[in-house]
Amino acid sequence: MDKRGYIFTLVTILLSLLLVSLYSFYIESSEPGMESLMGRVGTDELHYFVESLKKDLERAIKISARKSATYTIGWVMNSSLNLTNYVMHNCTSFNYSTYSNGSQAAISELMLCGTLRGGALFDMRNNTLSNWTGRMESRYSRYNLKVRFINLTMAMYDPWNFAVIARVEISADNGVAYYQNNDTLISLVSIIGLEDPLYYLRTDEPDIPPEFHPCQNSATVTGETINGWIDSACYLVSNNTYQGPSFFDRLDGSSTLDNRYSSQSLQYFNNNEIGLESLADIYKFWRHDVPVNNSHSWIDYLYWNLTEGNCCVNGTRNYTETYPDLNLSFRIDQKHVNRYNISGVDCEDPLNCTLVDYP
Repeated sequence: MDKRGYIFTLVTILLSLLLVSLYSFYIESSEPGMESLMGRVGTDELHYFVESLKKDLERAIKISARKSATYTIGWVMNSSLNLTNYVMHNCTSFNYSTYSNGSQAAISELMLCGTLRGGALFDMRNNTLSNWTGRMESRYSRYNLKVRFINLTMAMYDPWNFAVIARVEISADNGVAYYQNNDTLISLVSIIGLEDPLYYLRTDEPDIPPEFHPCQNSATVTGETINGWIDSACYLVSNNTYQGPSFFDRLDGSSTLDNRYSSQSLQYFNNNEIGLESLADIYKFWRHDVPVNNSHSWIDYLYWNLTEGNCCVNGTRNYTETYPDLNLSFRIDQKHVNRYNISGVDCEDPLNCTLVDYP
């Protein structure tokens, strides 16, 4: 072999060693990078799982709270008892003590325990919070998921929705990353479509309570507007000047706004205008043999508070034409004449309004 052969062989060996060294360096330097990449992927996956789980929990809280509110109203109407001094029968490891008495405690007991006054309610058997978390833990067992409710608070968010504020301990892992934290979840629960228990508590007549839904607003209110509001059994927001009862007040059997509930809403949501009011159909009361008094304002809570209705409105209905023995027509107080900007009003004594025949 001549010198050129030796040189070629030597060069080949050196190049081979260089390639082996470069490959070894690449493998050694790539392994930590791959491990880091896998860690980031695992962490991201767990993060998105936990965020999705929180949304699922908020939906579960909303469903459980809505069903609990529905069954609480049913319990009030079946028992004819209000919830003003209701005390929660606890089945959990924490004490619901922030607002322990009243309608909030009753709804919380149903959500957490599926009971009222400690007695199981059959319809809540699959809708308590423990039912929901049990199903979630089973479904996501590969994450070693554990969910535990630490505490529960309620407040009216606005007149049409109450909020459930839940403190929840969540732990999960996917073999790469681990999550454990106490999270605060807030679910808004609409009361629209639920029956008003205060009507039943004040009339003892199951066919009278209307369902909560908002009235169509009008810049100027006429007799025709009032007739429409009465026919639709709708509700209007009652601001703090008028102190109409909130949803929780109505479950408690109260016809005024409790400062406790308005303070909660102010604390959590910077809003304490949570009351509702409707125009009670006093003629409907009479048709269901409920004793009536036509000297009171037809604003529901004012009627039950015996507030004088010293004004009539042109274009409202004249029931006397159909029932000559019935001296009954729409009455409203002066404050609400101003509140609704009602036109065609007579507040002089004696009242003299032009009424329309009842159909």
